[in-house]
Amino acid sequence: MKKALVVVDFQVKYIGDCLGIKPAEKMKNRVTEKINKCIAENADLFFTLDSGVAYTVTAEPDREGEFLGAPQEVSRYFSYARRIFEKASYGSLELADCLRVGEYDNVEIVGLVSNICVISNAVLAKTALPQARIVVDSSCTASGNARLHKKALAVMKGLEIEII
Repeated sequence: MKKALVVVDFQVKYIGDCLGIKPAEKMKNRVTEKINKCIAENADLFFTLDSGVAYTVTAEPDREGEFLGAPQEVSRYFSYARRIFEKASYGSLELADCLRVGEYDNVEIVGLVSNICVISNAVLAKTALPQARIVVDSSCTASGNARLHKKALAVMKGLEIEII
């Protein structure tokens, strides 16, 4: 079984900067646990990054955690990523194509924001891999709007995306 973990837009700007989604701060440990499990299982790890601000794809060793606007708890895993997708829109067509070509059987998605980028990438993943198990971990995604968060999870479930 070919597995992948997709970490969507887990960036400082959503956690504590201008948009500050409060539940996201508490998710850091759960997200890093998912990443560690992915690495231990030799599954493929992917990151998407909202390119709404200028980022540098390469990091200087002494600036770990500062590049690409991701918190250090997550950015330290960038070197393990099969690929990092900088995206200018909610969903990444490049990610969907990569998943399709990779013929994954199981894709788990975590990250931010549940009712915007997570749902967009989950739908693209399901479209790219209609027979695959696409999973969104509800404890590892959040929104600044609790009502929209619940609705997004319900919509994804209705699209045969498994919500755990």
